[in-house]
Amino acid sequence: MKKHLLFALCCCTIIFSACDDEVTGGAGRGNHSAPQQKCGQTECLAAQHCDDNDQCVDNTDVTIGDPCRLPSQCISGATCTNNTCQAISQDCNPPCSDSEDCVDKVCTPKPECKTKSDCDDPTNMVCQKGKCLQYAPIGGECSTEDNSPISQRCNRDIAICHYNRCIKRPQLGEDCSGVLSVFCPKGSHCSTSNICVKDAKEGETCDDTHLCASNAYCSTEGKCVNYANEGEECNENKKCKENLLCGTKNKCIATHGECTTNKDCGTDSYCCTMDSCSIKNVCLRFEEGGPLDTFDPSCKFKTKPGIFARASSFFTYPFLSSKNPSLLIMQT
Repeated sequence: MKKHLLFALCCCTIIFSACDDEVTGGAGRGNHSAPQQKCGQTECLAAQHCDDNDQCVDNTDVTIGDPCRLPSQCISGATCTNNTCQAISQDCNPPCSDSEDCVDKVCTPKPECKTKSDCDDPTNMVCQKGKCLQYAPIGGECSTEDNSPISQRCNRDIAICHYNRCIKRPQLGEDCSGVLSVFCPKGSHCSTSNICVKDAKEGETCDDTHLCASNAYCSTEGKCVNYANEGEECNENKKCKENLLCGTKNKCIATHGECTTNKDCGTDSYCCTMDSCSIKNVCLRFEEGGPLDTFDPSCKFKTKPGIFARASSFFTYPFLSSKNPSLLIMQT
């Protein structure tokens, strides 16, 4: 009995040592080489390749959907399931297929779209709740009601709803007459010749037909000048932005609400109603460069150092709040 067993073991050793290119047992199948076997004459397994030393080695960084033998072969976020690399789901087990998403631990069909770029016609479709929906076509009937379906709404990027019809928005160089005059693209306007033209930028020529951009104005020299912001320098050639006032310190200062009297303003402000106010009937804070910048927040006149002559007369200036109904001024 021992002689027969020894003979069988020897035969097996002889069979495997003689196999250079073909293996009939173990991991090999048909004419495929097992891992680390020579592959000069035969084909490696589906999840392997032949290296420079004619050895079959396992593929690495295998992408989702490609063959695999071991989980370690797949890319990060994937595992080897049924000899194929599949995405690892944190919730669904077994993992969902490529056509499904894992939602609340249940594999559900993937949505038709996530953004409008996934739709067949992104220029006139919208992605809503995973479905691609078509806007009303140019020339088609439309509605401006908030609860109207997408199919009855115009795509605002390219059209407007006018008298229940979708009208194409004008582009640069296109006609903008009539109702279209306010619908030229951003950064442009409808010229006097009813054509959408670009807004002129700072330093560019401007006139009644070629307007400046919204952050600039047309100077007396016919050039676009950007408005000065709060705190920036201002003068007769540099206007302040809307709702800002050019103060006596040649800086743009903020206004703090409209007013008719000082009662309408805070205790730290006064109502500017004088001719020296470039914007009248607005509240200005003391010491911010307004016409009354010689008064401090407590509404006390600031004296300046120097030698004064004897006061010749007195009069009052009735512009302060009810708490300080008048101010005594000395005239020398």
